[in-house]
Amino acid sequence: MAIYEKRLMEDKAGIIAAVEAFGQEVKGAFEAALNSFLTGNAVQANETILRDHVINRQAVDIDRRCHAFIALHMPSAGHLRSVSSIITIASELERIGDYACTISREALNVSAPPGGNLKRVFNRLVSRARDTMDQALAAFVGGEIGTAQETIKEADLAREDLEEAMCLLMHMGKKSEKKTRNLIGYFAILNALERICMRAQSICEETLFSETGVVAVEESKFYVLFVDCLGGGVASLAQSIGGKFFKEDAKFVSVAVPEAGVLAPNLEAFAQKHGMFLDKSVGLDELELKPSAFDVIVGLGEPAETHFDPQPYHTVFLNWEGLPDPGNPETIYQELAVRIRELMEVLVGKEAGE
Repeated sequence: MAIYEKRLMEDKAGIIAAVEAFGQEVKGAFEAALNSFLTGNAVQANETILRDHVINRQAVDIDRRCHAFIALHMPSAGHLRSVSSIITIASELERIGDYACTISREALNVSAPPGGNLKRVFNRLVSRARDTMDQALAAFVGGEIGTAQETIKEADLAREDLEEAMCLLMHMGKKSEKKTRNLIGYFAILNALERICMRAQSICEETLFSETGVVAVEESKFYVLFVDCLGGGVASLAQSIGGKFFKEDAKFVSVAVPEAGVLAPNLEAFAQKHGMFLDKSVGLDELELKPSAFDVIVGLGEPAETHFDPQPYHTVFLNWEGLPDPGNPETIYQELAVRIRELMEVLVGKEAGE
């Protein structure tokens, strides 16, 4: 091995070792923060908050070493990918340290850890955050592509855990079962746990990029649900328009309230003439996916919140008012096409549909 190559590999190994040590420091902060919350250990909570300064300095040091490596060695291909990924991974670990600090701060303000059903969801989300972080670090250090891919999938489940917890918190708030300060603290901690899972997912995506050069891309970035309250098959038409022009960017689903589930004959004939096939929208009680699975729920003729209460935490409700009469297929088609295009440009950008 040439002297230059040997020096490059030694410097790179030193950076990776620093990231591994950094990951262990962050993991320790996370475990300490959890313990302080679950046991009410105020001393440990304060120590964890204080040690966030150590984590921040480690992040700055790794960033400095990575940029010095680039300036000195001017790497290309695999080495450049690795260092680029390390910069992002260090940033994600620093954020996890911030979340540990948030958990510790909230631990000092809540009077007791959660109980009942909320405790069950808390424990599940804690386990998921712990597992995804451990697996993400192992995948990075060992260059384990399979572990990274599986961890990305597992981290996605954290959204469902948080959604369930939010519903329980809202129910508790309505019944005044807990002090308001406790509910606020629980919310902050739950959110921090979910974000830790997302940061672990990002670490795995960077590991895949470093090892393979492939950027992780979701097959379908957004889920959009149209709720037909007008009748005549308007939601089915919206679903077909979305699928025809934006199938690479999103998955579109339609449902109809009971009194709006019949397809208008002229609308069906119009759709077939333009190369679209309209399925009769399923009823609300037949919807296969949970409302929380959708990024956007669009109410056609009535607000979406009329049929979905409470609003899922990660879901946006839109109300498209002033739509033309479904009896005029050309007009309703043009109006829906414009609104769907505008929605997709907000979600994806001007390149939507390309």
